[in-house]
Amino acid sequence: MTHQDLPAFAGDGRAERILGQGLVAFGQGAAGVRISLDAVGFGRNIFGLVVNDVKDQWPKYRDSALAVITSIGEAAASGARGRGHEEITVEDLVDAIIDIIRDRRSIPCLKLKHYMEHYGLM
Repeated sequence: MTHQDLPAFAGDGRAERILGQGLVAFGQGAAGVRISLDAVGFGRNIFGLVVNDVKDQWPKYRDSALAVITSIGEAAASGARGRGHEEITVEDLVDAIIDIIRDRRSIPCLKLKHYMEHYGLM
């Protein structure tokens, strides 16, 4: 499987708002580095899977989840710059997610790790 095998995000209004918060946090972490359309789609879909799983408990996980997503944005931007990319690619994003969540044990990180493994991305 590849990132293209991920189901498209389909969430209700609440999940859309939560995902929007996450994507803003990612953008803040990326600090002005452009993000490819493929990477945006991948991020929306992979983070969307997790959002749908934790949306009913979002107040409990919000701060730590947004901090992780910001860190993923920072790592993806750093990876893109390190590879000489003008924008964050799916490869940069996948590598950043793996680096950031590898040893974390929060529920959102464990769910993200599960989906990354399920789709053969780590």
